[in-house]
Amino acid sequence: MKYTKYILISLLILGLLLAAGCKSGKPSTTATQRGWFSKKGSETGLTFIGGVGNLEMQFTENRPPASVYVDTDFEVEVELLNDGEWIIPKDDITLTLSGVSPQEFGLSDLIKKPDSDLIPKKKDSEGNIIPPEAQYVVWTLNHKDKVVGNLPFPLQVDACYKYGTNAVTTLCILKDFTKAEENQVCYTNENKDFANSRAPIQIANVRQYPEGKKKTAFVFDVVHNGNGKFYKIGSNCDQGSTLNIAKVYVEIDSGVNGFECSGLKEGSCDANGACKGYADLRKDKDTIMCSLNINSATDYAKQVNIKLTYDYKQTINSQIVVKQS
Repeated sequence: MKYTKYILISLLILGLLLAAGCKSGKPSTTATQRGWFSKKGSETGLTFIGGVGNLEMQFTENRPPASVYVDTDFEVEVELLNDGEWIIPKDDITLTLSGVSPQEFGLSDLIKKPDSDLIPKKKDSEGNIIPPEAQYVVWTLNHKDKVVGNLPFPLQVDACYKYGTNAVTTLCILKDFTKAEENQVCYTNENKDFANSRAPIQIANVRQYPEGKKKTAFVFDVVHNGNGKFYKIGSNCDQGSTLNIAKVYVEIDSGVNGFECSGLKEGSCDANGACKGYADLRKDKDTIMCSLNINSATDYAKQVNIKLTYDYKQTINSQIVVKQS
């Protein structure tokens, strides 16, 4: 009887605590009720593999060799691996060998392309990561002229390719943006969750705040996290003009009439809530300001899709020592 009494008292206390929690009326902060994920304003990896990644390239072992004798064939071979989540068609990438005279080393073609498309990393329906397959590009060289002593020559390979980023986030649409009611389906005055595909340029710091009863602001940054250089899409990594340097083409699809963005160079928006234009990342970051004017009859969350495209350039270096016979 003594232990039964203690059990009954414990069950009564637990029931009172549960009832108090149900009647509190405070908005839930769980992932299910507040939004996509458990921590607001964070980057998530649920939609994409995520992280920073793009083309990985390196010279294969002993290609080029450390040294070679005059009038001896040798190869310069580069391994290419697409570590991001954006496909690189073989026609959208060029690799250029420099550092040596084509005539002196018997080179007829300094610019090459891989034989196949560079397929990116993938995530299957179970969340497993499927690694990419490597592609190879080879140059065959031969220094036929006589040399006095041993002469070192630099070897450099530049890769220029089209790349891109897919990103998603949410926009909260309310009948009245100025009201912060309990148990709302979404919230307007907060940092937003977002997700980026694996790439060197991504979105960050997504936030939304009210600007009036029927108007809300939607703001995000475009940032460069990679170690290469990037240029206006379609420029073939031409750094001869400042108009091409550090430009990213941004496409925002909100799907909501009344959605407009400023801060995009050569920008425009259409009646379906799609905006596009160039972000200027000469300081490795650009902030895009958007707003929404809407008279909504209901409260709801709307997915916003953002696509970034750009030309990206990377460089690797080595050397070859040509020895006299």
